[in-house]
Amino acid sequence: MKNLAMTAVALLLAACGGASGVSSDTATAESTRLIWAEEGLVLSNTTSTCTLTEGATYRMYYLDRELVSAVSGNGQIFSASQTTGITHQGSSDLLSNPSVIRLGEGRYVMIYNGVSGNISRFHRATSADGVTFTKYTGAFINGAVMEPNAEENSFISVPELVLFNGALHIYYVGNASVNRIFHAVSQDDGVTWERTGQIVLNGVRADDKIVDPEVVITPDGGLKLFFAHSLAGDMGFGIRGIKTAVSNDGVNFTAEEGYALTPSGGFLIDPDVVELIGQPGKYRMYFGKSADGGTGINLYSAVSN
Repeated sequence: MKNLAMTAVALLLAACGGASGVSSDTATAESTRLIWAEEGLVLSNTTSTCTLTEGATYRMYYLDRELVSAVSGNGQIFSASQTTGITHQGSSDLLSNPSVIRLGEGRYVMIYNGVSGNISRFHRATSADGVTFTKYTGAFINGAVMEPNAEENSFISVPELVLFNGALHIYYVGNASVNRIFHAVSQDDGVTWERTGQIVLNGVRADDKIVDPEVVITPDGGLKLFFAHSLAGDMGFGIRGIKTAVSNDGVNFTAEEGYALTPSGGFLIDPDVVELIGQPGKYRMYFGKSADGGTGINLYSAVSN
C-alpha cells in the first residue's frame, strides 16, 4: 500500500479511503514511482485488507472468520478485532475481500466477496459510522449487486473501490483462467454497476498474471494502480512482486518500470495503501507475504521514504 522518483506530487488516498474525486482532465502518465522500505509483520494469517484513516486512528478491515475491523494509533499495532456485522449465512457461504470507502459524513459503503454454489459474487453493505454495517439486498442471487458475466468466465474477486470524477469505480479480478483486472462504474453508490470490461495495461505481457488491484488518486487527477504480478509461467500469483501503473482516465494504464516491492522467495499479494496520519506525502503499504515460500500468508507492511 518512498523516496520520491517524481516531482513533488504526493498520492492522495482514494482506494479504501473515500477521497473525493478529482478531475482527470490535466492528468499525465509521468512516473510517480516511489521507493518502499519493509517494516515487518503486522498480523499473522491475514491478507486482503482495506485501511482507512479517521482523525488520529487507522481502521483496518479484513477477514477473521467473519468480516471484522481493528484500530491502531500507529498503523502497525492493531486492537482486537470487532465484528462489522457481516457474517456467514451458512456453511457453504464464504465471505472475503472487504473494500470500504467513505463517501461523506455518515456514509460508508462496503463491497465484499460472497461465494455460494462455487460462484463468487459481489455484495454491498452500508454504515453510518464505519464500524457496524448493514447488508443491502441486491438484485442477484443471495442479494448480490454484481455477479460474473461470460467475459469474466464465472469468476469475480478482490473488489477495490475508488471515488473518481464524481462516480464510484470498482476494479476487480475477473476470469480465473487469464487473471486480469476488470473495471465498472456506479452512479448510485454501488447499487448497480456498468461494466467497461478489462482495463488496458500497457507495459506488461498479455499473458502475465495480473491480480489484486489497489488504486489511489494523485493530486493531478490521475490514478495509480498497485497490483500483484507474475509471469505466465510462474506457479502462482505475486511471484515477481507488487508492480504499479498510472492512468489519466481509469481504463488505460501504463506500467511503471520495476517493482514497488519484490519477494525474497515466495510471493507478495493484496497491496493496501494508506497515507500516514500527520505525514502528508508519506504512505504505508500493507501486503500479504508467504512465509519463506510456504503456503501460509501473513500481513506485512512497508513505508515510503
